[in-house]
Parts: sequence; C-alpha cells; structure tokens
Amino acid sequence: MFKLEKGQKIFLVGIGGAGMTALAYFLRGAGYEVEGSDALVSQNVEKLERDGFKVYKGHFADNIRNSKLLIYSSAIGKDNPEISAAKAFGIKTYERGVALKTISKEFERLTAVSGTHGKTTCATLIFHIFRTAGLLPSSLIGGDFDGSSGGAFCGGKHIVCEACEYAENFLYLRPQTAVILNIDNDHLEHYKTEKRLKKAFEKFSKRSKKTVVWSGIKGIKVKNPVTFGFKVSDKYRAGSIFEKDGCCSFKLYVSGRFTEHFNLKIPGKHNVLNALAAIAAAREEGIDISVIKKAVESFKGAKRRFEEIYKNDDFTLYDDYAHHPAEIETVISAARAKKYPFVTLVFQPFTYSRTKLLLENFKRVLKKADSVIVCPIMGGREKNIYGVSSLDIVKGLDNAVYANNFKEAAERAIKCTRKGGCIITVGCGNVYEAGKIIVSDSVKSE
Repeated sequence: MFKLEKGQKIFLVGIGGAGMTALAYFLRGAGYEVEGSDALVSQNVEKLERDGFKVYKGHFADNIRNSKLLIYSSAIGKDNPEISAAKAFGIKTYERGVALKTISKEFERLTAVSGTHGKTTCATLIFHIFRTAGLLPSSLIGGDFDGSSGGAFCGGKHIVCEACEYAENFLYLRPQTAVILNIDNDHLEHYKTEKRLKKAFEKFSKRSKKTVVWSGIKGIKVKNPVTFGFKVSDKYRAGSIFEKDGCCSFKLYVSGRFTEHFNLKIPGKHNVLNALAAIAAAREEGIDISVIKKAVESFKGAKRRFEEIYKNDDFTLYDDYAHHPAEIETVISAARAKKYPFVTLVFQPFTYSRTKLLLENFKRVLKKADSVIVCPIMGGREKNIYGVSSLDIVKGLDNAVYANNFKEAAERAIKCTRKGGCIITVGCGNVYEAGKIIVSDSVKSE
C-alpha cells in the first residue's frame, strides 16, 4: 500500500468530507495511525472524534508535526498551509485520487461505482451482496452503512469503492468492473460542458475490463458494456414494476429470460435502477442469483439516503444527502410515493457555482414540494465570486421562504407542516443540524 511501517502517522487534510472520512477509517483498519484537519465541524468530524481520531479545527502548518505522509481532498486548495508545510519538510503528499489508486492496486479485484447520483446506495448494495455471498469484501464508500466504519471496511482481496467524477478523480482507478449509473450536469465548474463530462466517463470505462451501464445514458461509448434498465434489449431488465408504500417490486429478466422476482426495502422508483446495477455487477462476478435475491431483499439502505430520523403523531422527519436538482426531485418523488399529504423540505444549497449554474433547475424541482425553507448556501471549497445567494432560489417561488439559520428553518418547518406530513432535510452539508433542532423542539413539546 504505502511504503510506511504500520503504526506510522498519516495526516488527512479535509478529513470531514465523505470520501476522506471513509479513507480515515480504512487506513486505521489497515494499521496506520490517522489524524486530520477540517475547517468545518460536521457530522463526520463529530463521529471521527467519538471514535478516537484526532481532528484539528482549521488548517495550520503545525498540525502535521510527526506525520509521515499527507493525503488531501481534491476540494482543498494547493495553497493550504498543511500541504505547503509537508512539501517544505519533505513529507510525501498524495491527492485523494492518487491515494485510492495506490490502495486499489493491493486488491485482486476492484468494483468501482460511478455516476452523478446514487453512487453510495449502489456501492453499498454491491458490498452487501458480496458480503452475503461470503466474499469478505473491503470497501471505500462515501457514506456510512451497517457493518462499516464511516463507509470503510477492511476485508478480503475484493474491494468495492465509489468512483467520484469530481476533478476526474475516477480516472486514477483501473477497475475490473466499472459501474456507470447516470450522467447529469454536475461539476461543470470543472468540466465546463456536458460533452467534456461524458468524455471523462468514457475514459473511466476504457480503464476497466467491463462496464455495467444504464442504457438510458445517451451519447457515450463504453468498453464491454453490460446494460441494465427497462429496455427489452438490456441484459439486465426490470419489468412488471409495482410500487407499494413507497417501495418497489419487479421481475428481473436476464438476456430476455425471467430469472427472479425482487421486493425492495428501500423507497423510490430510482432504487430499481440502483438495484439492477448492483445485481448486474454481482451476477457478472458469478454470484448465484439466490444469494443476490437474499441480499437485495434484506438491504435497508445507507445513512443519509432518505433516512427516517424521527416520527411523532404530527409528522415524520427524514434526512437526505441530495444536493443536485435531480436528486432532490427523486427525494420528493419518494415522499409522494409514501402518500404523505404534505411534504416540507429544509434545503441547504452546496457551492455557489452549482447554485448559479443550476438555479432554474432548483426552482423547477422545489416547486414540487408543498413547502420549502431554504437555508444559506454552504460555500465549501469556494468563494462567492458568482453573485448568488439562497434568496435567488426563493425569488418567484410561492411555496418557498428563506431562513437565516437552522434554528429559524426548524421552527418554520414545524409550523408549516400539516398533520401527517413529512419534513425532509436535504443537502450534503450540515443541514441535518436543522433536523436535530426539529427533534429537540418536538420532544420538549410532548
């Protein structure tokens, strides 16, 4: 893996990011000492600290003392004082994508899941199938799930990981099986055009042995395609889809032949496609369909993916990582499928560039909720050079209001939600803090 003795210290810059948190747990499981830093006190940072990791608040050169290697998130600027100090002291530095490349070479087989949406759910399901099959897989997944620590699990010689398209990080990987779930306009601050984004996915496919790919994606060429979807021509096809209480059942056809009937425990029609991709990836690895069925039907999802947080007689609270218009639309659809009479969103936009580029798409999607409370934009890695704010989202939407902070958002959400409805906190930042306030205020009033 890394040319370090076990027990030597690895420092992670931006340790609170989903992918970096998973990496922290993975490296500790592999025998290294791990510390890190982050500018924000997030849910991931709090979890890391509870589990014994040293996390420095803010980025300072002195943080890296006694470290033997430094890994930094691609969201971190190259002028970061910790990176600069590491280079000055001759400490080896890796960008996260390069680190994943180094790690993945230690495994006999790599299944890498890509796509602008659904990576965590699909990768987690593939891991669950492999584990059910007795393969003892390893994982590097940007979301927590049962049996993992922060999305990481150190097991055998087959590893399942998320392949993030941000800044072309997935091009460092050479998987036996590449999975491409979907391609939507995202990260255009890097790619500039949808055409360049699709070209990056094509390059990712060329680096694999075979590609499990949704047939609904237009305008890309992939290597050794194994298609999934709803077309008769798809190798793995879902038919006779039936939805009950928000969850779907379907008949699986493989190469045109009925193979098995599946009943999903995770809500939303979009999860039929996630399930098909996972089934295809597992079946192509030679796993028996009966084992796949057992795993798929016992899968309860990943954390922060339409996760039920709290329920009382008045409303049900969910939390979801959705931060792209297509993802938010999917979350609203899942809530509608569960027949809630009223759907309230507490939405925290992420990055100024995404908000600016997709502003009209956000407005179009948010109209589909009954009530929306929009919190200030979480800038993340960016400065606001785009002249955009959350007020631009609210403007012109009859169902949306702006909240200055999470406390105000929580109070508004409780007040406006009709009895029997649901409240969903959505965003990849710390919008879950609004959910904590909702729970606290509701418990106090009981």
